Amino acid sequence: MTDDIIREIDEEVRRDQYIKLAKRYAPQLTAAAIVLVLAAGGFAGWQKYKAYRAEQEAKQFAQAMTLESDKKVKEAAEAFRTLSQQSATGYRALAGFQAAAARAEQGDVGAAVALYDGMASDSAIEPRFRDLARLLAVLHLMDTASPEQLDERLQPLLGKDSIWQYSARELAALVRLKAGDTAGARKQFTELSDDLGAPSDLRGRAAEMLAALPSG
Repeated sequence: MTDDIIREIDEEVRRDQYIKLAKRYAPQLTAAAIVLVLAAGGFAGWQKYKAYRAEQEAKQFAQAMTLESDKKVKEAAEAFRTLSQQSATGYRALAGFQAAAARAEQGDVGAAVALYDGMASDSAIEPRFRDLARLLAVLHLMDTASPEQLDERLQPLLGKDSIWQYSARELAALVRLKAGDTAGARKQFTELSDDLGAPSDLRGRAAEMLAALPSG
């Protein structure tokens, strides 16, 4: 009987302590709950905003494409350039490539290369697309830049971990031809045509180049 009374008193004391503790921390717990709710709502709101933003950018991209199809190349190039600078979605890279291509179509290769260079240094763009921009810049500079300049630009793309390594190696072989190094070009085209990891169409082009090059 005495043990029951003592146990009951202990339970009452613990209950009182719990109540006091709850009253003490209730404001903090409530605030934390509110923060969690707001955070959840904020996340949902952010997701909706991103969806809205992507939808708006899709419309802008479509409008720029319409300008391009209507042969309004200058206006299209500017629309793509603006979108590439303002976009926070995948349209940033896509619009950048379109803007550069439009500039090249206008005959303004310098502006096209400048846009590609800007994309290559834009940390908001995925690395694979930044490297593609580097590759396209080299392609547009083939007729004007020196072999040394082209080699320097291609160097970061030639590593085995580069997604564009085979295209970069093809351009590197063409740079050797530009430099008058036929033997070097032949060596690189041979390596490409024999590389089973290279895309079949690229290997085919390398074989055609080998057949066209003078022997020896």
